[in-house]
Amino acid sequence: MNLQQVVPEAAARCGRDPSRVMDVVREVQARLGRVSDEAIDLIARELAVPPVDVKGVVTFYAFLSRKQKGRTVIRLSECVGCLGAEGHASAEELQRQLGIKFGETTPDGAISLEHTACIGMCDQGPAALVDEQPIARLTPERVKDLVAAVREQKLAEAGFAVADNVHKKGEVVFAEMEPGAGLKHALALDPAGVIGEVKASRLRGRGGAGFPAGTKWEFCARAAGERKVVLCNADEGEPGTFKDREILKHVPAHVFEGMAIAGYAIGAKEGILYLRGEYAYMLPALEKTLDEMREKGVLGKGLGGGKHDFDIRVQLGAGAYVCGEESALISSCEGGRGVPKDRPPFPVERGYLGLPTVVNNVETFATVARILEKGAGWFASFGTRDSTGTKLFSVSGDCAKPGIYELPYGLTVRELMALVGGEGAQAVLVGGPSGSFVKPEDFDRKIGYEALATGGSVMVFGPRRDLLEVVSGFMRFFVDESCGHCVPCRVGNVLIKERLDKIRAGHGVAEDLGYLEELCATVKRMSRCGLGQTSPNPVVTTLASFRGLYERRLTESNGLQPDFDLNAALQAAVKAQGRAPVFHED
Repeated sequence: MNLQQVVPEAAARCGRDPSRVMDVVREVQARLGRVSDEAIDLIARELAVPPVDVKGVVTFYAFLSRKQKGRTVIRLSECVGCLGAEGHASAEELQRQLGIKFGETTPDGAISLEHTACIGMCDQGPAALVDEQPIARLTPERVKDLVAAVREQKLAEAGFAVADNVHKKGEVVFAEMEPGAGLKHALALDPAGVIGEVKASRLRGRGGAGFPAGTKWEFCARAAGERKVVLCNADEGEPGTFKDREILKHVPAHVFEGMAIAGYAIGAKEGILYLRGEYAYMLPALEKTLDEMREKGVLGKGLGGGKHDFDIRVQLGAGAYVCGEESALISSCEGGRGVPKDRPPFPVERGYLGLPTVVNNVETFATVARILEKGAGWFASFGTRDSTGTKLFSVSGDCAKPGIYELPYGLTVRELMALVGGEGAQAVLVGGPSGSFVKPEDFDRKIGYEALATGGSVMVFGPRRDLLEVVSGFMRFFVDESCGHCVPCRVGNVLIKERLDKIRAGHGVAEDLGYLEELCATVKRMSRCGLGQTSPNPVVTTLASFRGLYERRLTESNGLQPDFDLNAALQAAVKAQGRAPVFHED
């Protein structure tokens, strides 16, 4: 294969659409092992976009590279959840078996070894990706088998497949549903009636922020313009979250049907499911489901025999946690770097390609299909007044039964721990790193928007865990995953981690705790998007609930006051780091 052949073929498959840069560079990377500067120029000519825009995409996403990769790339997740208890030992054994370090390629050019962020396998760690294939339970003893399977190209036979891990199926998302039943009931109503039903159910978005879904749809339906878009966020990159993996594996038709219902309600004819690059292995099965739904009339021309048209395409990402933020996701769908947009205007007014756009996540759309099938009153009978319905919990960490649980809102942390075998935990992290560490004295708090909101991640930490090491790992994640656009997030998280690690090493003084609290407050208040506004939470919530862990690491004050001039500290860090955004350059 040569560049002059591969790039035009990839561009042609995308109709030479300038908004499909991501698809073209992904294909070039997959077929040639890199996206060289020459390839960037050729892609720019084929799609009629500036070369700097293509280069911006290639340097932004973790799975793309201008430098040559091996014919196979092994990416071991360094997520606290995906690593599991044996992840560090597996990392050492991978280096020993391959004879290289992380970030290197074997001399024969066969295998590159890399770290990566959470890959949605926190219940089956240590976990890795071999190219696009997920590898579960990669214990140190099994590393030799993996390397042999990769070299012999027999990975499918090596026994590393992802196991089904749904422990509790509830009445909403995972329940059996007649294909097209929700859409049939929706089409019996006018669009306003559909929105009214969703509003009556009091469904709140299942991504964590909890904005009322029906209200969002109503805003978009009222927005000016005939062309509108439905966008499904399947970019669950929060460490500890893997519910979308199981929904898309077991009930993808529920998700697509929910998107079609949204399309009818707001007057949209096109939908996009943005699938995180770590879930690329799911694409063939999802495309098959879409084809089957088109054959049944649930998608395509004349939905359900009516006059409304609606169809869906899948857009693959390429490794960037920030794309889980809805405006960054839109930027990525448009073929650019996953950089959050300024708001207002909000996506319901000007979203994808400047069009009014509804963005909801996988669980929300799957829930919508059931609401329209069974009715708003039925759905609202589950959960609590302000948190109706069921919620999917991705449970991982130090518990007997990690996996997926679909349960009504309103249960306590203690009740959940009894169900998953997590009794005796020193802490439970509800909502992932951007959520809250809960101490045992607070295990009777209820999970829901009234008390403990969560996008689904529940991570259990037993008494032998070093919580400050866990917090440091999460801060490293946020440092790596910042899009680099704004100084408070790009630089502030670096400063937080540096001061935290100083304390962990036993060199901190009491004044450092006040410094951390002030710095965290500044980053949360001044950051541009949700990533920076929540990234200090691992430190903030452990300082609040586990302050003794910090205080026991402190040394006596040496008489030198730490630097409380945050502006000076930020300026110094910017000068040292440079003002350019942090890209994933190789």
